Amino acid sequence: MRWRRRWHPIRVAALLFVTGTGALPAQARPPLIITGRVTSDQQRPVAAAIVDITPPGLSVLTNEMGRFTLSLPSTVARGQRLDVRARAIGFRWQSRVIVVGDSALTIDFVLPTDINRLEEMVVTGTIGATAKRNLPFTVDRVSAPDLRVPATDPLSQLAGKVPGVQITSFSGRPGQQPDVLLRGPRSINASGRGQGPLYILDGVVINGALPDLNPQDIESIEIVKGAAASTLYGSRAGNGVIQITTKRGTATTEGTHLATRTEYGESGIPRDFPLATRHFLLSSDNGRFCARVSGYLDCARTLDIAEEARRINEQATGQLTLPPQLFVQDFSSLSAPSKAQSRGLFQVNPWPREFDAMDAAKTNSQYVSQNVDLTGRSGAISYFASASHAVQDAPFVSVDGFSRQSVRLNVDHAANDRLHIGFSTQFSRNRSGGANLEAASARGFSDLLRVPAGIDLTQRDSLGRLFVRSNPLSYGSTYGNPLYDFEVDRQTNEGTRFIGGLNARYARGGLAIEGHVGADKLDAGFLFQRPQGYRSSRPTGTPPPTPPPSVLQRFSESQQAYNS
Repeated sequence: MRWRRRWHPIRVAALLFVTGTGALPAQARPPLIITGRVTSDQQRPVAAAIVDITPPGLSVLTNEMGRFTLSLPSTVARGQRLDVRARAIGFRWQSRVIVVGDSALTIDFVLPTDINRLEEMVVTGTIGATAKRNLPFTVDRVSAPDLRVPATDPLSQLAGKVPGVQITSFSGRPGQQPDVLLRGPRSINASGRGQGPLYILDGVVINGALPDLNPQDIESIEIVKGAAASTLYGSRAGNGVIQITTKRGTATTEGTHLATRTEYGESGIPRDFPLATRHFLLSSDNGRFCARVSGYLDCARTLDIAEEARRINEQATGQLTLPPQLFVQDFSSLSAPSKAQSRGLFQVNPWPREFDAMDAAKTNSQYVSQNVDLTGRSGAISYFASASHAVQDAPFVSVDGFSRQSVRLNVDHAANDRLHIGFSTQFSRNRSGGANLEAASARGFSDLLRVPAGIDLTQRDSLGRLFVRSNPLSYGSTYGNPLYDFEVDRQTNEGTRFIGGLNARYARGGLAIEGHVGADKLDAGFLFQRPQGYRSSRPTGTPPPTPPPSVLQRFSESQQAYNS
């Protein structure tokens, strides 16, 4: 007898339900892959461009060929509309709207060049980066592409690039920071206060000058000429703010990238100074000058001016030169002619031989700069490191120039989409000379303009010493040989500096919290040396003055500043 088993309809439905439920995990949608390429309006790939999707808040950087790959999680529902945006520095951002489906997508972006730079992100005077077009005040920004030829001092690169900013240099000494005036002068001499702006480096308020900073580390410089930035920095920003941002690795691709740069050049004083080439002196037909001897007529004795200069320097036994002979019609600002003597007197007599005092003092100065930097990213950590060495000679003979060595390390860590932490460190050392020649009492550069065209400043005695008084005329005792001071008096300024800062930013929704902590430590000093046997000139008809003593002077100071 054959038995047949009958299936109940309810049992069949239950079995199908169990079987279908067990098959659901195998049918889950895989992550959606979005690929594409970002190029400029000139059909060139844009590297390190940021491509992000909102929501869910994913972002990625393009590689060297401008390509990117994004992976949407399976939690994103089918049919959901997402906004994909591409942006890069120097370009206007572009966006596309996509609909989530089952197949991979390919999206290409063409970014037009931002000619007016209205899309640049500004951080000075704002809480977080803000597009320039959304600011209620004016912020001028100079980025790294605008600073293609680095100078020794970063502020010198701003000249002619920012409207309304006055940058003047009162000194041609290498390593000397120029004066910067952002707002109109409110005092004739700024007595008792400075009119310079507030300097901020990566969120750290700087106390002092900026030659310690390597210009090739700069990513951008932002300038606020008004008092808008006072909302963040207080009354210290009353004269304006210059915020300098150094390079970081946040916009680089995965891996480590090495870059080197070496520069060499020469510079000097480009033009000649139109100095007087005629004199009042009474001279004979053979090119010698008439001497004034008591009891004799003028021109009873004649002198060669170069031989007289050698006599008063060579035959001197001590630190003082011998008094020179008096020359007929030796008129100057120190011994002006009388009204009767001025009648029919003209400064038209040529020198037997002419010398250029400025040409003897100036020289072509060499400039050498070597820089190595590393930029990279490893997961959520990005970094930028650099080391540099720069040397710039002075444009005058026997004057020391400027040298700087610096190292920098910037590290950023994106803990998650909300929390970002970064720190910046820099250590530098600089050395410069010639600061003593800028003092009001120094007789170096001003004396060059008062040297007669017939005087040779390069003469030396039998011991190899420069003549301390190359000019035997009456005013040669006051305006001596400036090359002697350049060669004998030596002042060396040295300084070491450490600048460090730590910043953290937490953002969630419309709330953003940002904090900065910084430190600036500067150790500076100088050493001034005047050797024993320093010589001086002796005026005619005066008792011998006290010989100048030798000098060895050392000064040092330490400054520390902390801000948050």
